[in-house]
Amino acid sequence: MPPNFDTFKGIMPVEPVPNNSIEPSAEPFAEEIAQIQALWQELPDAHQVSLVVQLADAIMSDVYRPYLRHTMTQQWPVRPAEFPVAFPRFEITEDDLLNANLDEEDAI
Repeated sequence: MPPNFDTFKGIMPVEPVPNNSIEPSAEPFAEEIAQIQALWQELPDAHQVSLVVQLADAIMSDVYRPYLRHTMTQQWPVRPAEFPVAFPRFEITEDDLLNANLDEEDAI
């Protein structure tokens, strides 16, 4: 059964919140969020990525897992062309087999 995303209404925004767009009167932790955003900008890119992975790992093992998965797929949908190919498809012709110089030892 798919998760009921109505449970998340009012808890977290569905759309990403642009930097510095939270008004202090609208959010009880607006000052803390502003401080975190400022510190985030000071981090090197590699550290930002590392922190995102750690946060995502913590969220994926929490009750907000369905919300995070839904939000990420809405924000960054994966297109079929972007899926990795485990076994690439290629065509082997009869000529390829004739030119392969297989011995009886190579036969299965």
